[in-house]
Amino acid sequence: MKNLLTAFFSMIALYAGAQHKNYWTSVREADVSNGKDLFANHFKPVEYKLFQLQDVLLRADLMAAPSERTVAAAKSAVTIQVPNADGQIESFRIVEAPVMEAGLAAKYTLIKTYAGQGIDNPSSTIRFDITHSGFHAMVTSVNRATYYINPLDKANQVYA
Repeated sequence: MKNLLTAFFSMIALYAGAQHKNYWTSVREADVSNGKDLFANHFKPVEYKLFQLQDVLLRADLMAAPSERTVAAAKSAVTIQVPNADGQIESFRIVEAPVMEAGLAAKYTLIKTYAGQGIDNPSSTIRFDITHSGFHAMVTSVNRATYYINPLDKANQVYA
């Protein structure tokens, strides 16, 4: 019985640790631009931070996100981490929040949309999608300016 309890608590610790993966790595523009202008085909904000995303890990974890029809984002057990406008990583509870009609969603299975509630900053909410074009997010809060995360270089998973 003691071994069973030890195994049980070990599994819970592993599960809890897995829920706090950091998919984002801060990068310098000079290190990822390869001499080209990353913003050549994109809007260049006055202030920005650059990150690389481990897209495959994020997509895998999002597969466990419950539907917003069954649980509120604030109660979801699925969490992800996202950089904020200051370059710090923040955690959000996530639910899948489909915006397409069911027939279209069945046809375009690689387009997924999500909503989330801030954990580190409970006044923050996130809406994001993951498509063939990458990850696109908008984060709003009552105590901060709205910020966006958009792909700059899909091949190298660079985001601003």
